[in-house]
Amino acid sequence: EPTGGSACLNPSGAPAGSCALRIVDLNTGGAGNSTARPPDPQAPQGWWMGAGPPTCGPTPPVPVANSTLVTSSFVRMRNKTAAYGAWQVTCADASRNFSPRLWWLPNTRVALVEDHGGAGAVDTQIDQIVASVTVTSD
Repeated sequence: EPTGGSACLNPSGAPAGSCALRIVDLNTGGAGNSTARPPDPQAPQGWWMGAGPPTCGPTPPVPVANSTLVTSSFVRMRNKTAAYGAWQVTCADASRNFSPRLWWLPNTRVALVEDHGGAGAVDTQIDQIVASVTVTSD
């Protein structure tokens, strides 16, 4: 989505019609609007970059009942180190619970977000993809 500042990457095995890994450029308002806030891999709701309170899913949005930070660390990419966070999110509608993972590059203001972690083989592929990313600046 060149005008939206985001891209979607789906490794093999990802559910059809999904976006397994979103690459979001906050320099262009890529989190969906111009009021996007930077993520925080150490905060309980640090995966949320939208305006207002966090929600579960876009259509229709459901309120988040609880968001628990499971792990926070640093992950080496090919030529950068990303701040990493993983959460367990409980939604008002339990069928929409999810486990987001986030890799954040604060200097370039680019985030890689896996909204529905815990998919085994897809998680492994995403970890390999993130580890292979080379970040360059203009």
